[in-house]
Amino acid sequence: MKKTFIINLVCLFIVLSCKDINKFSAGSYPYAETYVIHKSEKEVINTIIKLKEDNLDYKVPKLQWAGKETELLDGRDSHWYYFYFYFKDTNDIVEFWTRAGNRPNETKIGLFSVSKGLDGSAHLVNKDLSDRENTEIKREFEKHIIDKVK
Repeated sequence: MKKTFIINLVCLFIVLSCKDINKFSAGSYPYAETYVIHKSEKEVINTIIKLKEDNLDYKVPKLQWAGKETELLDGRDSHWYYFYFYFKDTNDIVEFWTRAGNRPNETKIGLFSVSKGLDGSAHLVNKDLSDRENTEIKREFEKHIIDKVK
């Protein structure tokens, strides 16, 4: 009995002393910044597609990746519909998904990745960026995407 208590206490101490407690989160995107939109997923997807068509600056230019010219294409993959947007004013590429919410006419949008520049490597939002960088990219994302989808 005493041995179990000590083991539990040590485990609790290890968990609480971890800097990044979120690494124990379940799901494919535990660090994503999520937003809930009170519209159907189909309506949200169509709005985002139209937003990108109406503002060609949001289209990500072709990139060089592993020595080949690559184009980041939006599209559905299982539960998620993925989007890639280029914010020309800050030279950032953001990657986010949409997914049907838990209720009818509810959609979740998850911002999970940002690349600094067209040749920069991807960084996970809420994990790899500083607090200041996270705040800035979320503010830009809300201004360019969320506020226009609501």
